Amino acid sequence: MDPDPLTIRQVAKRTGVSSKTLRYWEDVGLLPKATRNYHGYRLFHHDVVQRIGFIQKAKSLGFTLVEIHTLFDTAKKRGTACPDVLHWTEKKIQLLERQIRLLSQLQNRLRAYQKEWNKNKRRSCPPLSDSEVCCLIEAIPLILPKKGGEAYAIPLHRVTRNTGRSADESLADNE
Repeated sequence: MDPDPLTIRQVAKRTGVSSKTLRYWEDVGLLPKATRNYHGYRLFHHDVVQRIGFIQKAKSLGFTLVEIHTLFDTAKKRGTACPDVLHWTEKKIQLLERQIRLLSQLQNRLRAYQKEWNKNKRRSCPPLSDSEVCCLIEAIPLILPKKGGEAYAIPLHRVTRNTGRSADESLADNE
């Protein structure tokens, strides 16, 4: 005999997942449709707790809800989704390596700008126009991504107030 079904509140308490999230996961098909009692409350089978645990573990590995849904569909059709998991994890590792490389480049750029700004004591400067927010950022080149992910710089020149020279030239004078 099956144990009594679980209310959404009981499932939420056992899994640490909010009732709102459980309703959403049910709506998008990650959880099976709950039956309803005579008051209209959702009643879940006890197996849903294991399924929610799987969802939480997959999310902790970076799988999206759409990918998790696909894993459930694949397992239902083929009996297992492990080959897909192996394939996706390899793709995710490659994506993470690329993101780490890009973040490292950003970190290096930020450190270089910070060093330059501190070396030249350029912590603040009066704005040249009403639209200028910060001369430190205004003076750096604009970095735009190219196709393929690499970036290139478009030099932007901030004209200094009295000299008519670009801020980059003024920075070079201070070195």
